[in-house]
Amino acid sequence: MASPPKDVPDGLNGRQYAILTIQYLLMQWLPQATAAQAKAMNCSASDFRGTPFEDFSKDHMNKLKVLSSLVHGTFTAGQNVTSAAESVSKEIRAGLSNAGAALDQVVGEHQQLKDAKKKIGAVWDFTGQQFGSLVGKALENVQKPLPARDVPEGLSATEYFDLGVHYKDIGWTEQSRDALTKARELDRQGQIGREAERFMRTRLPRQSVPHAAVTRNIQGYNLMQANRTEEARQHFEKLIAEYPAFEWPYSNLGRLYVGLGDTHKANQLLWQALDINPDYANAWCNLALSKIVDSEFDEAGKYLQKATAVDPQNPACEHLNKMLEYINQFRR
Repeated sequence: MASPPKDVPDGLNGRQYAILTIQYLLMQWLPQATAAQAKAMNCSASDFRGTPFEDFSKDHMNKLKVLSSLVHGTFTAGQNVTSAAESVSKEIRAGLSNAGAALDQVVGEHQQLKDAKKKIGAVWDFTGQQFGSLVGKALENVQKPLPARDVPEGLSATEYFDLGVHYKDIGWTEQSRDALTKARELDRQGQIGREAERFMRTRLPRQSVPHAAVTRNIQGYNLMQANRTEEARQHFEKLIAEYPAFEWPYSNLGRLYVGLGDTHKANQLLWQALDINPDYANAWCNLALSKIVDSEFDEAGKYLQKATAVDPQNPACEHLNKMLEYINQFRR
């Protein structure tokens, strides 16, 4: 199935627009997402039978249209703030706050409308929280003092595990592998040892790669997040050509193509990443994302189950599972 069009189509029903809203949101097309949400709230109340909005009267739906208009206007105004992750995060939080405050005056004390406001805003709120959490973690990692380049001796299994995670967060993948290996060897039969083994399989490159390759992958990701799409695409393609056994740039480039609406190319790249490392949870998550964008929701669920099986604590899985849960509320 085709991915959503650049221009939000006319003539869909409320359920279809609600699903389209989430698809656009996952593609990071915020103007289209908010426009689709506004169209959803302009549809007939009968379109929402069997959904969380099925009991709303025409008056209730009219008031919900105010919410979607407020949110649409707020996000559209901030759509160009993409050059810095922290700025985007602040824009999202401010937009949600402003829209929520304005709608509170419309909703008043009516409990049913309060519940509706909570439901219709949940997708935006959860996405904003997830984005803010990622930004916060990135800033926290930058502010932490750098560990020693050489993995120290004499630590406990827990200390080696924590150090291995920190090494990975700052892009020192081979030091991470060394620290996690020590954690596993010190606690072979315990939880720390098992978690260290899982972390190595699911979040580190399957094969050792030079630090320069990891750094270049991070640079490509930063270009992608800064909306410098063509530069990011060329950057990842060059990295893949030089390091064909390094799975991370395949997954990142696949995610970039999902954002461009080319899910066919995205799927090819993601399967290449999984051919290199079948336990690479982020690639399974991005494959699920691609399937959500293509409206292949059952397939997306299967891939999310696979991602969760190999890496139960992966935050991307939590986000996508929540989005798929919202979508399923609007499927017939």
